[in-house]
Amino acid sequence: MNNALSITFPFSIVSFFDLKRVLKLRYLLVLSVASALLMAGFYIFQVNAIISEGYSINDYQSKLTQLSQDNKRLEVSSLKSNSLNITEQKIQELGFEKIDKINYIQLIDNQVVTK
Repeated sequence: MNNALSITFPFSIVSFFDLKRVLKLRYLLVLSVASALLMAGFYIFQVNAIISEGYSINDYQSKLTQLSQDNKRLEVSSLKSNSLNITEQKIQELGFEKIDKINYIQLIDNQVVTK
């Protein structure tokens, strides 16, 4: 009698390297790599969009600051042009005179002048 010791594996080596199983693993690997690349591309797209929006916000804030400064400058200019001194100078240029005494015409009741 031959007393040889044999070891049995829980699975057979031939079935592990079965062609269908290998193809399924390849498809799974290809699908995993493709989805990882797709997610990486989407991430890069999102980061790019966020950065460009940040630059747009900075541009709009600088434009808003510039417009606020221009608005203040125009308000000051408007107030200067409407000041009382400018008005008095315009009155003198037009030749108006200052009146000290005002004479009113008094009408007696029920008297009307007609022609």
